[in-house]
Amino acid sequence: MLRFLITLFNCFLCYVGWYGAIVLAAYDYPVLAPAILLPIVIWEIMAGKEPMKRFIIVLLLILTGFAVETVLIQMHILTYASPLGLLTGTPPLWVLGLYALIGATFDDIIQWLNERSFVYPILTLIGSVGGGFNYYLGSKIGAISFPSGDLKGVIAAGIVWGLLLPLTYKIRKTI
Repeated sequence: MLRFLITLFNCFLCYVGWYGAIVLAAYDYPVLAPAILLPIVIWEIMAGKEPMKRFIIVLLLILTGFAVETVLIQMHILTYASPLGLLTGTPPLWVLGLYALIGATFDDIIQWLNERSFVYPILTLIGSVGGGFNYYLGSKIGAISFPSGDLKGVIAAGIVWGLLLPLTYKIRKTI
């Protein structure tokens, strides 16, 4: 029961960090988003089982997020309202913080799927629908926009996250 409550709390922290960062970026406070995300990411890494594995997943997702988001920006599929990135044409730091957040909370979020035969299709579905929906929500809040249209942007985000979640699971199982 205690483990369930901790998992529930960690999922709650993930959503608070996720939507808090998006809202701060949408309302021109992107510098504050990492201030919300960093303590949550540190907590999740340190409080979870196998903190070194969580840390590796966080680093891998930050690097993957940097590459994927840069491609989406360069292809003019999406733009960020607060483009405060490391370099011009790259994702803002708060977006990389969101990738870190997913990496840090990944084990808790997918705990109920572990060792199930249908894990990859479910993660693909969750990533596709959830990823597309979250980017669409971010566009409605004003944190991002889709220069080539909402549909193309949501589909691109859905494809990215539909591939990224199962891949993250596979990597997590091998390290």
